[in-house]
Amino acid sequence: MSAPERSRVEIGAIEGRARNLRGRQQELRSLFAHLTAHSDKFVQAIRTEEACLLHEAEVAVAAMLLDLRKHYERLDLKTELATEYKSKRGQSCPERRVAARIVYIIPETAFLAFSVFSALCAAIEAGSCCVVELPTTAQKSAQLVRQAITESLDKETFAVVSRRAPPDFLARCLVVDQLGRLGSTDDVLGRVVSAPAARAVALVDRTADAKLAAREVVASRLAFGGRSHCAVDQVFVNEFVADDFLDAVAHELSQYEQARVLDSKAVEKNRMSQSRRSARMEKTSEMQDAENGVNQGTCKSVWRGQLGLAVEVVDRSSRLLKCKTRAPLIAIHRVTSLDDAIDLCATEEEELGPIYVFAAGPEANYLSKFVESTAAFLNHIPAQLLIGPSFPVGYPVQLDLRFTRDMFEHPSPEIAPGERFHAISWTLFYGESPVGAKMLATMSKPLNPTGQAPAGAWGFFDQGIILGAVVYLLPLVAASVAGTAYMGVLGYRYLT
Repeated sequence: MSAPERSRVEIGAIEGRARNLRGRQQELRSLFAHLTAHSDKFVQAIRTEEACLLHEAEVAVAAMLLDLRKHYERLDLKTELATEYKSKRGQSCPERRVAARIVYIIPETAFLAFSVFSALCAAIEAGSCCVVELPTTAQKSAQLVRQAITESLDKETFAVVSRRAPPDFLARCLVVDQLGRLGSTDDVLGRVVSAPAARAVALVDRTADAKLAAREVVASRLAFGGRSHCAVDQVFVNEFVADDFLDAVAHELSQYEQARVLDSKAVEKNRMSQSRRSARMEKTSEMQDAENGVNQGTCKSVWRGQLGLAVEVVDRSSRLLKCKTRAPLIAIHRVTSLDDAIDLCATEEEELGPIYVFAAGPEANYLSKFVESTAAFLNHIPAQLLIGPSFPVGYPVQLDLRFTRDMFEHPSPEIAPGERFHAISWTLFYGESPVGAKMLATMSKPLNPTGQAPAGAWGFFDQGIILGAVVYLLPLVAASVAGTAYMGVLGYRYLT
């Protein structure tokens, strides 16, 4: 990063050029106008680089524009002013947050445009100056992203660099590390880190709809060239529905290939995309492991075509059950029970990414509760997950936005004296004071009861037994007593 670029951004951060709400709105409007004007170029670049189909590239660009639109719509002048001037009116503002002065973005290379702008637009909404790291390559998307930033955004507030900034500059930045490679010892002001190596696992229980599960798994794995971070890496399916699931997977893969390859109109349009996918299938180590496993008997071939491969992994020591997949490969393994699936998901390494649970309500609840993951999705795989970088670690997963404004802010509350404020000069002044004794006596009062019944009280089962006795035994006893009395009266009358 050149010294002039650093100086411009640092001066802009000190001056607070990115803080003005109208300025933030204008930056987003300008960027939106540029992206829509060059949307066709972005579509073609994504289609070429990601080896995806035309409509998939269009969806990726649309998702990028939708992300920008949502950040723009969240900027509200009345809300900002109400928060900003609370202290002027003598009111507390405990929810006040302040944006990081400078945000440094290290983007994911896959779906580069979405990866950059999803973080950049969130930083603009927060009011931060931004520096985007884009190495000089022949990648068309990188050129388009660089052009969009330099031509549509304020040069005193936003910059693009081709090399990693020096440590002294990073120490003053909040770093967005979408690659997850920044060292833990690197001195930075703050971090928003993604975990691209976290695995995504699908769990298919015996109570699941096998056809629905197969359709969702296949679509997630093959869409967008099979490179999505949140696409299914492994499928653990209960042995009772395994055969139905495998048949459904083979059927869905066949349908997918027929729709994309055998259609005479699509063959010519997508020929280059198909060749790139086939080359990627052969190059990835996961594909090679799957082929070797089939030959060695540790895997069984479920389906193979031009666009993907599905195998059933028999050997639990196989690397295919533990690795992150960046290819159109579906690795399936049978499990015997819910607990067996949980044990397979347990890992001493980093936490799992999203899990997709296909099961009835009670079973889905059990699996999502005992499998530690960033998020659990029940009986569906959201389409929003498949584009862009993985979710930042330590923040709630939100489907509508990959990066949110609060990730680039830190709390900075303003507190005004309220009705029960405790000013230090009033509490601890010189000389003897009864304040401390009164506070101690007040705070020493017993805590409120928990509401739990005392030891020896009737519990749930005791109450059930008594209720059963009242409902069933009491009528019988009453009838017996009444019958005995009636017979006694009749006998007395007969004898007298």
